[in-house]
Amino acid sequence: MLKKRHPTALDALEEGIILYDDGYLKRIEKAFRKLKRELALVKVGDY
Repeated sequence: MLKKRHPTALDALEEGIILYDDGYLKRIEKAFRKLKRELALVKVGDY
């Protein structure tokens, strides 16, 4: 979902609360930070 830039995935990574992580999330967060920089993504208000 992150590769396809799905809004739900982006929002979950930005606003979500981690309940459990076996190490996978750290790799995804790194990819998410890179995507945010490349696309200059900015959260505006509640959207």
